[in-house]
Amino acid sequence: MKPKQIEQLKPGNKLAKPLFDQKGNLLLHQQTVLNEHLIERLKKYEIDQVYVTSPTIDSPLNLITKSKKEKWGKELKKSFYILDDTNFVEQTYVIEAAAQDLKKIVCEIHKLVYSNSDIVSLISDVVEFDDYLYHHSLNVATYSLAIARELNFSQASLEDLGLAALLHDIGKMKVPEDIVFKSGRLTEQEFQEIQKHTYLGYEIVKQIPNIPQSVLRTIYEHHERLDGSGYPQKLAGNQIHPFAKIIAVADVFDAITTERVYKDKQLPHEALEVLYAGSGTLFEPKFIELFRNNVAVYPNGMRVTLSDGRKGVIKRQNKDLSDRPVVEISSNKHESYELNLAKHFNIVVTAIQS
Repeated sequence: MKPKQIEQLKPGNKLAKPLFDQKGNLLLHQQTVLNEHLIERLKKYEIDQVYVTSPTIDSPLNLITKSKKEKWGKELKKSFYILDDTNFVEQTYVIEAAAQDLKKIVCEIHKLVYSNSDIVSLISDVVEFDDYLYHHSLNVATYSLAIARELNFSQASLEDLGLAALLHDIGKMKVPEDIVFKSGRLTEQEFQEIQKHTYLGYEIVKQIPNIPQSVLRTIYEHHERLDGSGYPQKLAGNQIHPFAKIIAVADVFDAITTERVYKDKQLPHEALEVLYAGSGTLFEPKFIELFRNNVAVYPNGMRVTLSDGRKGVIKRQNKDLSDRPVVEISSNKHESYELNLAKHFNIVVTAIQS
């Protein structure tokens, strides 16, 4: 813990150590909360610096608040059900209204992502059975737009990317739930059923008037892989739409790191390792790098346990190394120090504390 210069003190700072004058007389007790009057008194005593406690962070800093995500989730659910309901096929105005609601969500996410100069932070809570599709869709849209921040896409292209990301898994509404949410390994027949969601999603979304072809292609192609091992068409390389390549990265990361009622989540850096293992063969390397550069896989304020047993709080991010943040370690009740994981590659996060 480093001392703080008197000029840097602000009302509300709390003393981490008792303060004495030059003769050894106690001036202020440890844990004293400073105000303007006390700071002025310290200046009169010609005290140059003091130790103050580091500010505590009660909860991780999240780009999208829980209330906003819940609101969008409800709107998304309503729109999905309208698009999936065959009773509305002939009611074009209802379908158009549902699509407009989705576009509004995309615009709000885009505004949040692009107005924030810092890398994007998302925190996934345990997602219940009925809500996973909608929360996952919101996360994938946010991650996809974060990846695209450095790609110089037009506003229209960004909106199409965001819309495709929101709708990429809508076809799963037509796949039996016992297959979609099965906790064990899928049988060959079940896997063939789950693969149909790309085509089913395409069929649902194509009914939206004037829907861009880029959105339809992306929904159909987001499970294609660079080496041709994906589905449903076994496309490879440049045959795959760029939006589908972006969403593939966002989709896999979120699926791995989201905890569900039947599946434990993996740590964010483990999800990145999965992506890097498939870099160049399954996933576009450029988009993995952009994801790593623009998404805080360990957001500021998150409490973590490290591989050497130390515990701390994520203090700040390292640009281009979002999986190697700076961690504030508390050595005892009143002192702390920073550990930059970008300089200690032998140390990794092993657990996220609730």
